[in-house]
Amino acid sequence: LRQVPGSRRAQRKSTRRRALGDLHGHTRRNSGATSLALPPATMLRLAAVCARRATVAATPAIAAAARRPVSRPVAAAAVRAMTVYLDPNFPKTLDGRVHHLDLKYGEVANRVLTVGDPARAKRISAQLDDGEFWFHESWRGFPTYTGRYNGVPVTIMASGMGYPNVDFVVRECRAVTTGPLAVIRFGSSGGLQDTKPGAMVVATDGCVSIIRNPDAFFDDADGSEGPAYHITRAIPGDAELTELLKQRVLQHVPAEDAAFGVNCSGCSFYSSQGRIDAQFDDRNTGVLDEIERRHPTARCMEMETSHLFDLARCSGGSIR
Repeated sequence: LRQVPGSRRAQRKSTRRRALGDLHGHTRRNSGATSLALPPATMLRLAAVCARRATVAATPAIAAAARRPVSRPVAAAAVRAMTVYLDPNFPKTLDGRVHHLDLKYGEVANRVLTVGDPARAKRISAQLDDGEFWFHESWRGFPTYTGRYNGVPVTIMASGMGYPNVDFVVRECRAVTTGPLAVIRFGSSGGLQDTKPGAMVVATDGCVSIIRNPDAFFDDADGSEGPAYHITRAIPGDAELTELLKQRVLQHVPAEDAAFGVNCSGCSFYSSQGRIDAQFDDRNTGVLDEIERRHPTARCMEMETSHLFDLARCSGGSIR
């Protein structure tokens, strides 16, 4: 590995993002193959990142190999080889950090407020007692703020968008906490039926999922595959928490700006939410009508909450 020109200040930058960026950014041609050319400081930082996540120690052979130019695929394979987990079903580092949130025991409270937008999480964190909190952003981009609100430990976390990200948040928070876990999602959504723009909606009647059915889009589909979109039954939230949330909303929001009923979670922002896009064969012109026919109290639509409710329902009572 050869050193590339650059300022000493640039070589001293100490974030993991910079280290990983250098891994992909500094390349040179050598004998017809792409080789990595990292500043020595970057190499050390990258090794430190890998070491923190590794379950195997570096050997002299690995160290010797690191001094030779390597192709990009081989370098990527070496990084993956050093990031080995003991349990493929639920990967954790040796010090107990979960894979996507990069958190461990003691860093997540048993009351979690999750939002989609990282900027919203940051704004809400200012409401924590004395504006003080512990902050961490994972290498996958999940920001976490843990502090106290009225003396009670609370975590505020941005999940990003969609079912998979909610899965990371719920399962991995559960994995690094003990005792009952309460999760409330505070997100933005599109209104359905008579829901006013700017209204505060509480899913008092549960959440439904709208899931696109790929089998229905094959050229030889004959209808036996089912409809293009599957609309589920409403999954209930925790009755006590839902009622408390409803009462708090009514205390702080004018009645005409509050709505209660079913929340709908699409597997995508476009097709499963009934948005028409002439560039794609989505077959979704009747999705919204069908949702309202099956669930007359449908009030809003987003992409996350039904999965949160589903996981809580399947947690054996440990998540509310």
